[in-house]
Amino acid sequence: MTQWGSGWPADYGSFEPFGAPQAPPPPPEPPRSGWPVAALVAAVCAFAVAFFPVGLGFVAVPLGLFGIVAGVVGIRAAQRQGRGAAVAITGIVVSVSAMALAAVMFFVFYRSPSAPPVAAEPTPTSAAPRAADVIPEYNDDVQSVLKDEVEVSFGPYSDDGGVTDAQNPMAEMTVVSKRDITRSCHFTVRAVDSSGAEIYNGLAVSMTLTPGTTARQNVFRALISNSIPRTTADRLRNGTFEVTKASCM
Repeated sequence: MTQWGSGWPADYGSFEPFGAPQAPPPPPEPPRSGWPVAALVAAVCAFAVAFFPVGLGFVAVPLGLFGIVAGVVGIRAAQRQGRGAAVAITGIVVSVSAMALAAVMFFVFYRSPSAPPVAAEPTPTSAAPRAADVIPEYNDDVQSVLKDEVEVSFGPYSDDGGVTDAQNPMAEMTVVSKRDITRSCHFTVRAVDSSGAEIYNGLAVSMTLTPGTTARQNVFRALISNSIPRTTADRLRNGTFEVTKASCM
């Protein structure tokens, strides 16, 4: 005969008595920190604007700095929460790369305003320039040439003697160029005595003047006979020489 209730606990288990305490629910998961995401977003924006060499490209620097700071804060927050810090570290790396790229783009593509080009010095030509083509280097004003173009001096007169005619007359003309280019200069020289009366005229002297050099030439070099009258030579010993015409080109 079956006993009701004798096998109930064994067949169907037992029940907790009413009012027994239940197990507490698991603690809620702490909220994730937003700093790693902020660092990554700032880094990506900085990297994007860094490709502009000027203007907008400068924004990459403050964005990159913000990305680095946010990444550091995000790493600390992840460590406290026991989570990985890969997003925060990525934000820092990309931020540093963005600032470096902005600096490279700036120095590669930025150009300061260039100075106006220096006018090239004209070179002399064999043909005489037309009136409309005259440039300052072609100067036939003797006073201007002696002031701005060259410095001229003369040595004393001498010769090799001679009763009727003085042989090999000599008076050295020294010319120093004041310009920094090579010039071809032509002079006409005369000699005067102490009263200003002319002793000799029409002495032609041509020189090629280079920067930083001194040119010397005998003013009587072009004489065909290589001699002058003795009376003229005697006057020249106490005379002086001067330039009456000058041109440089």
